[in-house]
Parts: sequence; C-alpha cells; structure tokens
Amino acid sequence: MKTYITCFLFFITVIAIPAFAEGTNSSDWGKVSHDLQMAISVKGGHSEVRKGQKVVLTAKYKNVSDKTFTMYEYNGAVLDPSYEFKITSPSGQDISPDMKKISPSDSGAVKPITPSQVYEVDLDLSAVCKFETTGTYKIVATKEIGDESGAQFKVVCNPLYVKIVQ
Repeated sequence: MKTYITCFLFFITVIAIPAFAEGTNSSDWGKVSHDLQMAISVKGGHSEVRKGQKVVLTAKYKNVSDKTFTMYEYNGAVLDPSYEFKITSPSGQDISPDMKKISPSDSGAVKPITPSQVYEVDLDLSAVCKFETTGTYKIVATKEIGDESGAQFKVVCNPLYVKIVQ
C-alpha cells in the first residue's frame, strides 16, 4: 500500500502539478526539440469558435534546459515566415497557408526564452487562413527558433483540434 501512495504522490508532484500550474496539459506539449517544447491552444482555453469569428491561438514555448533561446517576434506575430501551419479542414482538405509568401512586418523584437521559462504569444490564424466551414479543423504549428550559438532548429506542437460552430 505504501508503494501505491508513494507512486501517487510522485505523479502529483512531478507531473500533474507542473502541468496545471502552466495552464497547459503535459500531453498538449510537442516533443522536446533541442531542449524546447511548443504547445498551441485557442486563446481563452476554448475548443470551439463561432463561424465568422477570428481563430486566435496562443502559442507557448517551454525551455526545459539551462540555455537561453532566441525568437524573433514580428509585430503582427502570425505574419512571420518562420512559422509553418499544417491545417486540415473538416472535409480532410489541406488548407495550410504558404507562410513563405507572407510579407512580414518591418519591425519586431528579439525575445529571449530563458531557462525554465514558458513564453507565450498570440497568433491570429484567421489573418492567413479561412475557416469558412463548420466542423473540426486539425492544426499543427512549427516555429524556427535559434539557440545561444545562433544555430536554427524547428520546434513542433502536438495537433490541436478546433471546432467551428454556427
């Protein structure tokens, strides 16, 4: 019996509490890539968006290392060619925007992501993609990030399912 209680307390301390404290479930985070993880959610924590309303995502980046990462954040953050969005419509059609064709803002700032920090940015996905049909969309985001040496790598989130309702 003591073994079960010890395991339960370990689970609560190491897994459950940190996940709830960050406001993102541990299963929402993508795989660790170069000591960084990414998660996306609909802003405000909703899973449904009314047809005609903007689809605004909150992207979170979690640094699980003792290094600092850098991310250039354009003003108008979603208009950033270092993002990739793989979006599947309710009918199964790929409606992903070609982010390489996006003309980014002329201004922005370098944002450090320090050790153990969770950094958040809101992305108005409606600015680059139309969500015209009711139903469930699958969204996977990828972002190019730099490490302390200046090397670039990509971090990918787990899929997010967003339902567009009448």
